[in-house]
Amino acid sequence: MVSSEKLAAVRAPAPIQLPHAQRSSSEKWSSNQQLTLEYAKRQKMSIAWIERKLGRDLFASDEVQRDDENALFVQLRSGVVLRELMEVLAPAHANKMPIARTYSKLLAPWKERENISIFLHDCRM
Repeated sequence: MVSSEKLAAVRAPAPIQLPHAQRSSSEKWSSNQQLTLEYAKRQKMSIAWIERKLGRDLFASDEVQRDDENALFVQLRSGVVLRELMEVLAPAHANKMPIARTYSKLLAPWKERENISIFLHDCRM
């Protein structure tokens, strides 16, 4: 026969441990702050790597500052930098079609998508 103590031990569910529930709000903010700092650090590392590969400064124009939180996005948005990277890293696979660098604001979304589509197509080769 099973004792009542053993039966109670079997029936009692183990307490659920939620790591986020045990942290104070300052600890939660600290981890978010760490993620933000890590993102900024990796963005700077990515920009530095791209600049080394291309052999030029990505921020020669005044469109965006190097320390802007969206700096990498702004530089990659048009697809020009991506296509230039493809020409440097895999010239045999790079599309020979000229890179659309200048275009009107009206055509910008299509030209940017075209550059990015060509880059993605070249990556699949």
